[in-house]
Amino acid sequence: MSKFVPLAKDQHAKLRVIQSGDYTRFRQQNLIPIVVRDFFTLSAEFPLVFVTNENTEDFMPVAIMGLQEGKNIYCQEEPFPAQVIPVGFGNAPFAITATDEKREQFAVLIDEESSLLSNNAGERVFTDDGEKT
Repeated sequence: MSKFVPLAKDQHAKLRVIQSGDYTRFRQQNLIPIVVRDFFTLSAEFPLVFVTNENTEDFMPVAIMGLQEGKNIYCQEEPFPAQVIPVGFGNAPFAITATDEKREQFAVLIDEESSLLSNNAGERVFTDDGEKT
C-alpha cells in the first residue's frame, strides 16, 4: 500500500532512494498514468486511453496494462517484458501534485511505504546541509 506525504527536509533528512528496475511494485495497477512524453513510445506497446480522475473529474491519460482491475499483466515478475517503460515507473517513490485549485503550485510527494526507501543504502534525498540532491 502506498502512503504519499509531502517531501520535507526535516522529516526525510536521512532518507535514501534505491534505484531499481524491478517494476513488480505496479503489479496491482492495471491502468498506469502517463505523461505526454509517453504517448508516442508507449502507443507501440500498450493501448492508451483517457479516463476520468475520480477526485478532480479531469481527464487523464493512462496506459492499459491489464483488463482485470487490480492486475497488471506486464509487472507480475522481472524482467519487464515490454520494450518501452512509462516515465512514471522511474519516478518512484516520488510523485508531484497540485497544491491549489488553479493548479499553479505543485509539491513533491514521497511514498513512505515504498521498498525503494532506506536509511542506509541508495542515493541520499537531501545533503547534510538540507539541500535537495
